[in-house]
Amino acid sequence: LVDADGIGGYAFRHALLREVAYDELLFGERDRLHAAFAEQLAQRGQVGGVPVTPAELAYHWDAARNVDRAIPAWIDAGLAAERIYAFADARRAFERALELGPEAHPASRDGSTAPSSARKTVVLTRCSIELQTAPSSPVTTGRR
Repeated sequence: LVDADGIGGYAFRHALLREVAYDELLFGERDRLHAAFAEQLAQRGQVGGVPVTPAELAYHWDAARNVDRAIPAWIDAGLAAERIYAFADARRAFERALELGPEAHPASRDGSTAPSSARKTVVLTRCSIELQTAPSSPVTTGRR
């Protein structure tokens, strides 16, 4: 470990060492660490003067397996990517939101299994609503 250039933490000297340490963690420990990290990133809004991106938050909520926080975070990441014309990143973020949708869990409330297309439709609808209500959205501003 080395000092992380004055940002109040430490970093691994080599990526392979980081990977080995990460692989040694139990899944529950990983989940808790990612959730705690996401909470801190969201609370602070920046690390070492660098703003936290929605994609970083989404990654950590996803890695923490917190679907309720990961889906909106991936949608936010997709919207942020669209604002800077990073459409490939936006697509990946929206697709990840689709993959994680609560409807992606096999059992529905009545115990049946909903078809995959129905699950995707619900999540796409949520993404669409989010896009339509975004303040800078062409849908709300009337621009193309």
